[in-house]
Amino acid sequence: MSEAQPSEQEFLLSLPEDPDESLALFEAWANKERLYNDLCGNEYFNSDIYYDKIIIFCKKLNIEIGVCEDDLEKITNIAKRKIKRIVMESNLVLAQRTKENINPSYELTPAIRIKIHRHISKIKSELEKLDLTDKKRNQLFSKLGKFAISVDQGKTRWDTFGILSVSIAKDAPTCLKDITDLVGVMKNAEEYTQLLIKREDRKLLDAPQKKIEDQSQSNDNMDEEIPF
Repeated sequence: MSEAQPSEQEFLLSLPEDPDESLALFEAWANKERLYNDLCGNEYFNSDIYYDKIIIFCKKLNIEIGVCEDDLEKITNIAKRKIKRIVMESNLVLAQRTKENINPSYELTPAIRIKIHRHISKIKSELEKLDLTDKKRNQLFSKLGKFAISVDQGKTRWDTFGILSVSIAKDAPTCLKDITDLVGVMKNAEEYTQLLIKREDRKLLDAPQKKIEDQSQSNDNMDEEIPF
């Protein structure tokens, strides 16, 4: 038995608050509806209804389409091109954020960077001793180099480390202890990154409170100045 699809109202309520993300998801839903009606041969549904929905959605979220009201009303080719452009931009934003969630970047403190470079040096020394073809050794050195560069930048992606780990485990198993130790170091980087995120969230939460307190103090000062 197929799972019941959410109603239009339920779908709209489920959209994220971020305008770019919600537009990308809404357009995908509206486009799916358009394609379904095309396949069913629904003569009462045409592409203008699809564009109307995108226009209304953008207006409600204060997303600037960048064409005059007359073009939007008539759904001219200019309006269609602009709509396709902002939809593409929103899709790119959503894709980038999804990628960041799947392969997060970790902030690296100087101490963490030093630990990582120590393990990189040990792995390089071990690779020199192993009976590997020049091609294979150079490939591993290249992956180590890319990882080292990302570390020097103070931020590295988990997938960069993951690609290196898989290659080392496959072609240089004697280096597995250093890779295991590196996993622990990367976990420290993850915890540090989460701490930074929590601090930023705390700042966002505290900012309005501080504003309210400042306003309260201002009102108290005004009360003191009023002689009645």
